[in-house]
Parts: sequence; C-alpha cells; structure tokens
Amino acid sequence: MKLYKLKQDDIKKVIQNGKQFFLGKKIVYLFSIPKFKYPLKVVTENKEDYLYIITAYPLKRGYK
Repeated sequence: MKLYKLKQDDIKKVIQNGKQFFLGKKIVYLFSIPKFKYPLKVVTENKEDYLYIITAYPLKRGYK
C-alpha cells in the first residue's frame, strides 16, 4: 500500500462503507475518502473465515 500511501484504516473504511460488487469469487468495494482525489477500489476474496485483500488502489477516472 506504500505506492499510493494507503493506510490500513483507509482500507477498513472502504470495506465497511463502500459499495459492493461481486465478480465470481472476488468482492470489489468502491468508496470515496476526502483525503484522496479519486475513489478507492479494494478487491478482496473470502476463503474459509478470512477476508483476503488482493489489491487496493485509487481509481483514476472515478466512477459513474
């Protein structure tokens, strides 16, 4: 998360408050946080009792 200066708290906010989209086994969360210019996208996957974060980054075009 160093590349985009994302903190663990930012990712938790996206997962707790963001819109959810299901893509097969993956869950995509989108949410805007005021300190970032663009909304954040977090891709996760549920395995057993754990939520694995695959990737997290700001969207460059926003969302419609």
